[in-house]
Amino acid sequence: CPNVGREGEAYLRHILDRYESLPTVTVFAQADITDHLAAWTAFGTRWGGARFRTKGDFLRHLAAQAAAEGISEPTEVFPCDTSDHNWRLDWNRDHLGREGEWFMADSYRGGRRRAFVDWFEAHVAAPPAAGDFSVCSCGIFAVRRDRILARPRAYYEALRSEVGWHPDPAEGHFLERAWWYVFGGG
Repeated sequence: CPNVGREGEAYLRHILDRYESLPTVTVFAQADITDHLAAWTAFGTRWGGARFRTKGDFLRHLAAQAAAEGISEPTEVFPCDTSDHNWRLDWNRDHLGREGEWFMADSYRGGRRRAFVDWFEAHVAAPPAAGDFSVCSCGIFAVRRDRILARPRAYYEALRSEVGWHPDPAEGHFLERAWWYVFGGG
């Protein structure tokens, strides 16, 4: 398989290839989560300073949460009106506060630049108008089979077409921020 679509394409391919035979809980993680220690640290900070001695302890904790709740809790929660540009719902437009500068300007499907919030509304759900926006940092989370199967196979095929066209599509970054909502969090 070609390496396209960031982790999102691989996760979606896994779902589509096993749609009829998914395990009770699936843990989705980057190839080496030590490359993404921010998620591990954020998770521990968010949940009362929990410290996980190993990556396996962390992933087992996520799986246990998903078994109980349907999806593991988000590792980060940001107010929708945050001043942290990386987590605003329009974070990719006027990237880093530079007016008219788009994040990865040449990496949008079909050359069509669009704000994360517009992509999110078209492919996931209505974005929260106020309150908090929850993120499974670095695309590391666990989800129960019934949450995955709550959406039809065609939904995941459409998402895969959003990310499966380029090694590092802007939409892959969108999906990384959207997983919690894709599986019914919130």
